[in-house]
Parts: sequence; C-alpha cells; structure tokens
Amino acid sequence: MMEVTATTPSEEMTLRRPLHTLPARTIRKIGWVAVDFWRKYVRNRHHVYSCPASAAAVDLPAGLVIERIDSWQVATPWMNIIRARRTDHHLELMQRELGDHGVMWMALLDGKLAGFLWSRKGKFIPKWFVPLKDEDLQFFAATTFDEFRGRGIAPTMMRYIIQHEMNGHGIAYVDCAQWNRPAARFFEKAGFTRIATMKRYSH
Repeated sequence: MMEVTATTPSEEMTLRRPLHTLPARTIRKIGWVAVDFWRKYVRNRHHVYSCPASAAAVDLPAGLVIERIDSWQVATPWMNIIRARRTDHHLELMQRELGDHGVMWMALLDGKLAGFLWSRKGKFIPKWFVPLKDEDLQFFAATTFDEFRGRGIAPTMMRYIIQHEMNGHGIAYVDCAQWNRPAARFFEKAGFTRIATMKRYSH
C-alpha cells in the first residue's frame, strides 16, 4: 500500500512559492544598492551649460513683459502678485537671495505672473562648477507656472536677460541635475551648449 504523507499549511505555501521569489532581505539589499548608486552617480551629478553673451536685440512676444528686481524695496510693488504664487518660505529665500547680489526676473504675460528666473554675476560667486569671471552670469531657480508652459517663455527670458544684463561681454552659465531632461531641453532652446557633467560642488 502506498503511504501518503500529510503536509502542513506552511509547507504547502513553501512548495507553491515560485522559484524566482526573492527573500525580503535580498530585496532590501538591492534597494539600498540602487539608492546608493542614485546618490553617488545620478543625483549629485549635474550638466553644466554655457552661452556666450550677445548684444543682439531680443524681441518679446506680444503681451510679455520682463521685470528686473534687484532689491527687496524694488520687489515691494509686486508683492501682491508674488504672494499669490509663493509661500512664506519662498519669500524668505527670495529676500535672502536679493541680499546676496541675486537678481530676480519676473515674466508677466498679459499682466499675469508667468514665471521667475534668477541670475547672479560671476564676481559674487566664489565657487561654482567651473571658474567664473566677474562679467560672467549664472542663472538659477527657473520657474514657469503650469498654465504658461509650452510657450517658450523661459528661453526667451534667458536670451533677453543675457542681452540686457551682459551687453555682449562674458559668458552665461546654468546647470541642472543629470536626470532633469526638461530643464536640459529648455537650456538648449535658449542657445546654451553643454560643456561638462560634474559632481555637485560643495560650498
């Protein structure tokens, strides 16, 4: 007579488990390795772009106005518009950047705030990805609000600022995280060329 051996419920689950199932510890270890790789080789690496200054006139589309704000006092008349789009934390950062020689540029389309873009002269930047000369210009913290995207506002702003802020002298620079492809495309539309991919510098 054939002997039949009974199996417990836990043994049945073990037998039915697919051979390719990985233990939780192994899955966690793979996750840690992936996160470590992201931090070392992706998140901390930035593309660096440059664009020679040009004095060529930049025509703004109908309805687009670009305002230059280089101090908290100059920003005061625009605070109602800014507060409608920014949190108190953003306002604190804005005040700090203005106090550190930053210049905030506002794009207004038909009287509505469409975006921001910041710049700072090279003489006020002691350390960056590449050495900067006094007359160079660095762009940072570009923001275009959702309802105004796809209209080429940010690239137009960059070209306009280069013309008015640099007067044909120096080089404009900007950077973005290696994974940020939308930002890279926008810089290229503005006439920038990628010159390096580097690990993020320490202040």
